[in-house]
Amino acid sequence: MIKGVIDFLVSDTFEANILRDNFIFKIIPMLNPDGVVHGNYRCSLAGCDLNRKWRGTSKAAHPVIWSVKKLLAKLQEKYEVILYTDFHGHSRK
Repeated sequence: MIKGVIDFLVSDTFEANILRDNFIFKIIPMLNPDGVVHGNYRCSLAGCDLNRKWRGTSKAAHPVIWSVKKLLAKLQEKYEVILYTDFHGHSRK
């Protein structure tokens, strides 16, 4: 799904041009590449569901989430962050 979003945003369509002219996009295509390599969809290599660790994040235990939160805070100092969205699958049915 994120590939489709990226393909659209870099396209020559009128809508994509308007979006690029008016917004800055920061895209993190995958938060858990270490886990995915080992067959996990949402969990890190340590078996931690990163989507459930947004609150109470530890730099040592959840370095990726900690870094994303730091990036967002830094961006918010200079720009108005108006949207943060997470494209992900579900670990529960």
